[in-house]
Amino acid sequence: MKTLFIRWFISLFKPVPCSLALIGYGSAIAVKELAVLAPYAPSWYWLLLLTGFCHVSLALYESSHRQTERIKSPHLEELMRLRERIETRIEKIPTQVMRAEIPELVNQIDQEIIPRFRELTLRHHELGRELSAYQNAKPGQIKPSPPVLKELHRVYEKQQEAMKATLQEMADIDGTLTAFIQEGNENQIVLPMTQWKENLGSQWKILQELLEQMK
Repeated sequence: MKTLFIRWFISLFKPVPCSLALIGYGSAIAVKELAVLAPYAPSWYWLLLLTGFCHVSLALYESSHRQTERIKSPHLEELMRLRERIETRIEKIPTQVMRAEIPELVNQIDQEIIPRFRELTLRHHELGRELSAYQNAKPGQIKPSPPVLKELHRVYEKQQEAMKATLQEMADIDGTLTAFIQEGNENQIVLPMTQWKENLGSQWKILQELLEQMK
């Protein structure tokens, strides 16, 4: 929690949030102090609050979302690739009935799987970096005891397994949609679609549990 706060605090002074803050706070002061803007003087307080809210929100975005995007993660890249393939497959589905039903899966992927997968990728990256630092510690540096290191490695492997299982489920969806497009038999996709929802729901719970454990 402390690390997240420090990361957010540093982001307050990054170019984009800081520029917005300077413009917003400067405008609020100008509205309050300059005679030419006297008709708008009563609104300076609201401008100040709006700027503060935008400044804090943008810094939060910079500290989390942007940092995650900068990480070169094969797992995250593969997830986004599969998501795009699934969306492309849906556009090619020959029957309107199934084309109307399946997008619910895409919404589930976008709203539940991808955000948590992205956050888990960040934490997995950070944990891997810490484990590497422990492994390459200089002589004399104190590092966690073997049982603690073993537990950290267990968490790291569990994170990796969860990401791989999610990717496998996505790949199965992509493959089944491809087969359906080729054959066009609705009866062959109703059952798999129900199973996808259940499996993705299970993966969502696993990802969520892992994130809760890392807080």
